[in-house]
Amino acid sequence: MQNTDQKNEKKQIPAAETGPGISLLKNISLESLKEEYINSADMISGSRFIFAGSEFILNKTAEAAAAKYGMSLKTYAKSIDPVMIFLLYEMIQIHLIKSVTVSATYYNLGSAILSAGHDSGHAIDVTAIAFKDGTGDAFFRDIDNNMVEPTPVKILYDCLVAREEILDLYSPWRILFGSGGMKRPVPNEWNKYPLEIYSDKKNHPEIYRMWQHRQHLHLRIRKK
Repeated sequence: MQNTDQKNEKKQIPAAETGPGISLLKNISLESLKEEYINSADMISGSRFIFAGSEFILNKTAEAAAAKYGMSLKTYAKSIDPVMIFLLYEMIQIHLIKSVTVSATYYNLGSAILSAGHDSGHAIDVTAIAFKDGTGDAFFRDIDNNMVEPTPVKILYDCLVAREEILDLYSPWRILFGSGGMKRPVPNEWNKYPLEIYSDKKNHPEIYRMWQHRQHLHLRIRKK
């Protein structure tokens, strides 16, 4: 028979071993963190709620997806895995995040490959992040007129990509396709190709993937 300490230890989330500031929440349980997030989402007002001192905003794309799948915004906001909640919580603490604009939690495109983790709660799409210290906001949007990765985006991406929980990490500037065997990010060069190439999902899936993520950050975690 297990003692109480052993039972509690199993509930705790092991801290990742790489990346700056990773061990901040090593003693917080999945259960308590999930409960806090659910309680926060239950308090949603319009399309906004406060979690861990940061405002979460579900944009029009998220609202449309919730309606499509017959979900309330409360349910849609809560359609993420507890480990994703842990990652978001720690990201907020490390980077002093003021707000997170979300464009997708759940969607199902008919297969696990096409749904890219969104069908199981293991992925979230983010279009903007604002920081409390005023160092500049991170916008993930069309980069036709801004090819240089902004400093706030670079700092955030570099920290996230070092996390052991991360499987895929797509942004308008870089692509980590870990679910496809990729070990390190490559530049997102979708706009270097003509329309007939980057929009050809069947014959050029890797370029289509770049094009598809020219306007948001896609975080996908590993299944435990």
